[in-house]
Amino acid sequence: MIIGVDNGYTYTKNSKGVIFPSKVRTGESIDINNVLEVEIEGKRYIVGEKESNYTVDINKVDDEKTKVCILTSIALSMDNDYEEVKVITGLPPGHYSKQKIQLRKMLLNSGATKIIINGKKKHLKIVDADVFVQGAGPVFLQPNKYRYAKVLVIDIGGLTVDVCYFENMKLVKYRTYEKGMLKLYSQMISEINTYLELSLDISDGERILNEGIKIYGKQQDLRFLNPIIDGYIESFMTDIKLDFSIKTMDYILLIGGGSQGLYHRLNIPNAEILPDGQFTNAVCYEQIGRVRFGV
Repeated sequence: MIIGVDNGYTYTKNSKGVIFPSKVRTGESIDINNVLEVEIEGKRYIVGEKESNYTVDINKVDDEKTKVCILTSIALSMDNDYEEVKVITGLPPGHYSKQKIQLRKMLLNSGATKIIINGKKKHLKIVDADVFVQGAGPVFLQPNKYRYAKVLVIDIGGLTVDVCYFENMKLVKYRTYEKGMLKLYSQMISEINTYLELSLDISDGERILNEGIKIYGKQQDLRFLNPIIDGYIESFMTDIKLDFSIKTMDYILLIGGGSQGLYHRLNIPNAEILPDGQFTNAVCYEQIGRVRFGV
């Protein structure tokens, strides 16, 4: 099996359509209806639990949660009890050159792994692995469209905003800004809890940004959050405008989990949000993997 896995700071997604929160803790859970109880080589983890913490360490390679999330994502996509796997994943462009070798070694060193998810046993063996630049893949899905164009890809993720600039299908320039959506969610939730006298968690931020919030069944007016949201957007968009000439781009593609909630606020006339943008990286990874692995 060839699979692309996008281990984001907020969600882990793969090219087979699997998605779960990138939250991991050791131990057991009383309620396994809404979480994944995972055992890897005898060690038990709870994956996807709301009360657990997100990874906020930029160097995810040294974080045990990264390996657990990737292996869990692969196992959830297996049709058989045993499969040999070729996996391709990604790193933010600003960290790619320093961490890619270490991440690939970590995946290959996993070797043959026994994993039990909510009582179901799986055996997998990673026989090949590769790492690609996060956010750089969308142009390769439609090469005829972007072959002679200037394309800017903006990937709004949980901990970083990654930007890749292509000319004629060649990656010319890229940047990583450590201004991902978790920072916005943290500010939003703090303001909401104070203003509406609630006790919400940062994990509620995405849902509130996209759907709003109800109290006793009544939709609330959240316009008091506009200065926070606008200030957050201005912060990373100022960086992008300083580093890239966005006015001269033929295409500006928005991907990542944060793109849906911010799309209408970015005020970029020719920006296009890709369908299923949260899965774009993972789908691209698999397509690139098929080329790199010679399949």
